[in-house]
Amino acid sequence: MTAPWFERSRCPTCELEVAHAAGLGSAGRRVLLVCPKCQHRWPPSPDDAAGAAAGAVPRCARHTTRASAWTCERCGEAWCEACDEHDRSQTVGPYRMSACCLARRLPVVRTEDVRPLLDDIPRALVWPLRRAGLPMLLLFWAGSFVPFVDWLLLFALAAYLQHVLRVSARGAPHLPPFPAIDEPVQDVAYPLLRLLVVAAVLGLPWVVWRLFFEGGPVVGTLLLLPVLVLGPFAVTVASVGRSLDAFGEPAAIGRALARIREDYTVVVLVVLALALPVAVLAPFSERLAVALVAWLLTYYGLFATFHLLGRLVFRTRDLVSWEV
Repeated sequence: MTAPWFERSRCPTCELEVAHAAGLGSAGRRVLLVCPKCQHRWPPSPDDAAGAAAGAVPRCARHTTRASAWTCERCGEAWCEACDEHDRSQTVGPYRMSACCLARRLPVVRTEDVRPLLDDIPRALVWPLRRAGLPMLLLFWAGSFVPFVDWLLLFALAAYLQHVLRVSARGAPHLPPFPAIDEPVQDVAYPLLRLLVVAAVLGLPWVVWRLFFEGGPVVGTLLLLPVLVLGPFAVTVASVGRSLDAFGEPAAIGRALARIREDYTVVVLVVLALALPVAVLAPFSERLAVALVAWLLTYYGLFATFHLLGRLVFRTRDLVSWEV
């Protein structure tokens, strides 16, 4: 074999370097790579797949009916697990070397097809209540009823929710603890400012109409449509993008939403479903018991929404150039 059949990737979690077939995703098949060491899943880089002909993983050189598990990084010769167990190659430091070229052996990563985001909904709704999720949820909920502390929690909440989105976009299985705040401006004030900019751009027409004009509920509903439809996308851009330039280009927004329209529609519908109980309880919030339940549902909805947006990024990184 004159050229390797594979491309290299590195697991985002354990940093294991692996090999996979060249051109994954370039033929329309959307896949995730599954780390053989830690079982973390991540999509192949779109840059690696661009312009390449989708390749197939070769069979074992000795057993043509068996899938390959290891490959030589120099010539691309492949071996199955049985061959690897039978023929233990020499090692240099932490690396196992191939007998053919005395080069490193790379594990051949397993792939699985990307499932629709709809399949993730049950797990995403339970996600904020597991592990660190429930304590963090109760912490923010209880703090919202403490004078002065509730205002400080707004800054902390903005930073934490964006942290949740970014961690979820990398495929983390559990809600993360609160991040260490080394620089208050960069870690807290800046994330809050980005969210405020997005909220101001989307909600400004509705606020101006409410303050200076009189009209029926139809006009108000029409002005809220951009917030409902573009709000999740704008929040995602504010959380995982290095700048908000993409948010100012309607054509780029349209192209991105067209590529992820099915998954994004699911996100919008779930967000509306999470907001509906809070809206129903709002007229009765003067009662303490109702207010307690409404605030708990609010924080639960925020946690679930930002996790779901992170999952959207995780599942569509091969379609949209999210910066995570």
